[in-house]
Amino acid sequence: MGLVIRQSIYTTIISYAGAVIGYINLLYLFPKFLEPEQVGLLRTIQDAAILLAPFATFGLAQSIFRFYPQLVKDKTTEAGFISLITLLALSGFAIFFITFKLFEGNILSYFQANASEIIQYASIVLWLTLILLITSLLEAYSRSLLKMIFPSLLREIVVRLMLALLVLAYFQGYIPTINLLLARYWAICFVCCCWWVISFSFKSFHSLLT
Repeated sequence: MGLVIRQSIYTTIISYAGAVIGYINLLYLFPKFLEPEQVGLLRTIQDAAILLAPFATFGLAQSIFRFYPQLVKDKTTEAGFISLITLLALSGFAIFFITFKLFEGNILSYFQANASEIIQYASIVLWLTLILLITSLLEAYSRSLLKMIFPSLLREIVVRLMLALLVLAYFQGYIPTINLLLARYWAICFVCCCWWVISFSFKSFHSLLT
């Protein structure tokens, strides 16, 4: 069985499993353990970050997928390419962050009418936007290596399971406020990103990517 076909099968299975977990979260856990306003707040923060993320990436994800095979010939050029992309990503987010702060009032005014509660969580939206930026670059890097299983596993299953566990912990009183629930959820996403980065540094993890 070819590499691409095998990975397509695995990622399809992972996607279906993630969809099942997502349905359980959305249709059972959220309505049972959270107030409707809290469910809406979680969703709105996520959607706002998804909306802003393309403005922070500046097309870097597409650049990786397009130019990586042409520019990377050995380990030295690969390290240089990754360093360059990382520097460009951080610089791009810095530009996005400064622009957001300069026009924060105008940007948040779009949420005033229908989602005013999100305004006080603007910092969390920015934090999640940075995480989405990192994950989009890592996914593009994985696709350029034809290694897509591990990224799909993190995105589709691990993060959704972590969110389900956090909702249960919040309901049991281990997490006292919805604010802390949000902060810890995004922190877990960041840990997943770090785990993903570390995985590229050790050969023992590479078998999970193929």
